Amino acid sequence: RLSQFTAAFFNQKHSTIIANDTIRAALAQATDRTLVAQAATGNLATPIVLPILSGMPGYDANVTVPAGDLEGAKAMLEAEGWTVAESATLRAKNDATLSFSITTLDSPDLLAAATELQKQWSLLGASVQILTVNQSTLQNDVIKHHDYDVLLAGERYGIYPDLYSFWHSSQTTYPGLNLGGFANRDVDAAIVAARTSTDPQKSVEASQLFVTAFNDAVPAIMLYQPAYVYGVSPKLHNTDVVSVTNPSDRFAEVDSWFRKAKRALW
Repeated sequence: RLSQFTAAFFNQKHSTIIANDTIRAALAQATDRTLVAQAATGNLATPIVLPILSGMPGYDANVTVPAGDLEGAKAMLEAEGWTVAESATLRAKNDATLSFSITTLDSPDLLAAATELQKQWSLLGASVQILTVNQSTLQNDVIKHHDYDVLLAGERYGIYPDLYSFWHSSQTTYPGLNLGGFANRDVDAAIVAARTSTDPQKSVEASQLFVTAFNDAVPAIMLYQPAYVYGVSPKLHNTDVVSVTNPSDRFAEVDSWFRKAKRALW
């Protein structure tokens, strides 16, 4: 597994539709992450719900990935007055229509994921436009100026997983990478405390506090954790690697690889 996640980040300052708490919650509830992961990578990614990945402090292995609950999401929107008029296909409330765009890099995997999200959210009664950009435009225009409603992108933690770069409120403006605009003072304080302490429990506490706040705010929908695929000769043994940050990490325990073993008398 790569120490990386792909997510749909919500930009509440760019779209009044996306700024609506109920709409973000409904989109998250309607999303079938397993189908998105399969569309993007086949079976080479793990669907996820939270930004705390396996191996990170505070990771909860008991969290399960739910299937998309389309009917529950529809009921959530109906209760808030977002309805589909007779002979119409899109949800609307007053003069507003449930319409927004997904911006993503022009790559086969991300485009496939965006198309699957478009399909799922359209069933909810939303009009979803997909906008693709190249790497230069993504970095210099889209991210720099936060010019997106929903941004489908991947982010990678470092060798030592740190929530600061992606989720501290100081990183919401460029060149920060808090792409969902998540801001919570208590989480900020916990993240800083974890960075400045040698007590591993501080990192666990920061992660747990962050997860609770993340679920309440819904700044993004976590989708999947991709895998790095490489070939290994069947003649080699003890080559298992749990996760990598960079491709070269697959050689981290090369000293324990072997081809043959035999009993020896000492």
